[in-house]
Amino acid sequence: MKFYYLFGILLTFLASCVGKEVKSNLNEEKSIEFPQEISSQLAKFPLKRTDFSIDSLYFVNDSTFKFSKGNLDIETVKLLSKKLSSDEITTREKYYLNDFYQVQEAKEKGQFDQFKKKLDIGMTENAVCNAIGRIEYGDSAALLLWEIVYKSNDACPFYFGHDVMGTLVKNGKIISCITLAAKESGADAPMSYEMYQLVKMDEFGQIFIKNHSQTSEENTVIEKSKFASRYKINSFGFEWQK
Repeated sequence: MKFYYLFGILLTFLASCVGKEVKSNLNEEKSIEFPQEISSQLAKFPLKRTDFSIDSLYFVNDSTFKFSKGNLDIETVKLLSKKLSSDEITTREKYYLNDFYQVQEAKEKGQFDQFKKKLDIGMTENAVCNAIGRIEYGDSAALLLWEIVYKSNDACPFYFGHDVMGTLVKNGKIISCITLAAKESGADAPMSYEMYQLVKMDEFGQIFIKNHSQTSEENTVIEKSKFASRYKINSFGFEWQK
């Protein structure tokens, strides 16, 4: 009888220890390391679910988008985009990013009106960058989500673009940056163009991208194209999957 009594006390003790261990693990905060310039702005990147996705509804209000001041400055955007992926869609971002830098410099110097007056037709008139959020993977990697929105002046030809970017951070370093989703439209009468890129991600770090575009002449579609891509997040960036 004494043996069962002592055995019961032992089980109770072990259970209490395990309970304390689980509770302490639940209370532990993730210690993902970010570049110092990002750490000070992390509140701009609220935590998102790992099964994050962007469909066409995300861009539904683009026609009424207000180009107020974005919440990411030039230096932060340069850091986030310093290692652009080599895929075709992401590669073109460097042109819009350069336009963003010029626009922001003009705004910071109080010379935005003069800047716009010097523009030729078909040149970028305005651009802003905003933080969207972040997705965390384990305790060492995170995907920072941000966007660049840009437009040309209103003269024909004109264009408008809204691109969602993902910057992979691991162990405090920027690893790579990719265009996750996008909407771009433009026209040079009688031709017009529209492109959508949508994305879906899962908890395993897989990224599924669908892209479709079409070109029209006087409201008649003359060309269509679409493709799908799949990437896997790893220690080196975004690995294309066959």
